[in-house]
Amino acid sequence: MERIATLRAWLAEKPDDRFAAYALALELEKAGDLVAAEIQLRRLLERHPGSGAGHLRLGRLLVAMGRAPEAEIAWRAGLVALAGVAGTEAKRSIAEIEGDLRALEEDSNS
Repeated sequence: MERIATLRAWLAEKPDDRFAAYALALELEKAGDLVAAEIQLRRLLERHPGSGAGHLRLGRLLVAMGRAPEAEIAWRAGLVALAGVAGTEAKRSIAEIEGDLRALEEDSNS
């Protein structure tokens, strides 16, 4: 909980710090507060729509919450947002999102 408080304090001072915002979402998820983690990821994506890790994590979180149709929407939005983004992180995120979408489709077909 101390890490969560520290990250929240940091973000109050530096709300555009995408790494801290992502870290807070991960810590909230680890603490079992999935709703707060979802809210944090959505805030991250509002400020940083090109965050491949944010799109990927949001989709995975939604699947874990039993909300696969919303995960698919989140991942497809991520692919659109990342379409014009260059760099290794974007390429890796696109590949992972595409893999997760394939797995989701295979699960729904079985």
